Amino acid sequence: MKIEQQLRQLSFSGLAAALLLMVVPQQAFAMHIMEGFLPPVWALAWWLLFLPCLWYGLVRLRRIVQEDNHQKVLLALCGAFIFVLSALKIPSVTGSCSHPTGVGLAVILFGPGVVAILGAV
Repeated sequence: MKIEQQLRQLSFSGLAAALLLMVVPQQAFAMHIMEGFLPPVWALAWWLLFLPCLWYGLVRLRRIVQEDNHQKVLLALCGAFIFVLSALKIPSVTGSCSHPTGVGLAVILFGPGVVAILGAV
């Protein structure tokens, strides 16, 4: 019973946070910027945020390959699938990005840590 109360309270907190974000408008800093332009400070900040994900992904990737060497082929297939779907010109709605469309299958098969590596390639 206690777990149900915690889940209910957590979902209520998430709903309250989402409503607060919708009610209190803030200036948006959009994701898409012109090619080749990113201030060095922001580039460094994003790389520093990515480094723990990179480390976790490499550890997880090594563990998966050590447990079953045949997973390399499936990893390569998922990486190719992500690359091909991000290279295609898929029309996106409301200015959203279509690049992450290929990562869903890989996340289901291997988890988000490995996909941080596959998506970065």
